[in-house]
This record gives sequence, C-alpha cells and structure tokens, in this order.
Amino acid sequence: SEGWRLGWQADDVALLTGLYVLAARANQLGMTQPCVVTDMSGERHTLTFQEFEALMLAYGAARAAASAGGDA
Repeated sequence: SEGWRLGWQADDVALLTGLYVLAARANQLGMTQPCVVTDMSGERHTLTFQEFEALMLAYGAARAAASAGGDA
C-alpha cells in the first residue's frame, strides 16, 4: 500500500466503505477471495482481507487527520 493513493471524494469513500463491508462479510463466512482496489492512477492492487483491513484503518486515520486540519 506504500507509494499509491486513494481518492478522498465522497464517492470514493462510499465505494471503499461498501467494498470493506462486503469483504468483511465474506471473511466472516470463510471466503478467501482477494479484495481488488484501484488507486488514483488507475493501477489495480490485489489485497488479502487482512491487508485491506489495515489499509482501511490507515485510510480512515488519514481522512480524520486531514479533516481535523481542514484538508479533507
């Protein structure tokens, strides 16, 4: 997840959140399908659920920090 960027717009957040909810449910059901995320440059990244979850935690923290600083 280093060296690539995710979108900050509301539709980006909605898509990533929706993907996370579905991936979390699949993980609960024992499904091991990869999560595919496309970055801002159009490159696709295939992640395990654990990698995607860590990415989403970092994404949420970055958005919160930017929001607190007025950059979101």
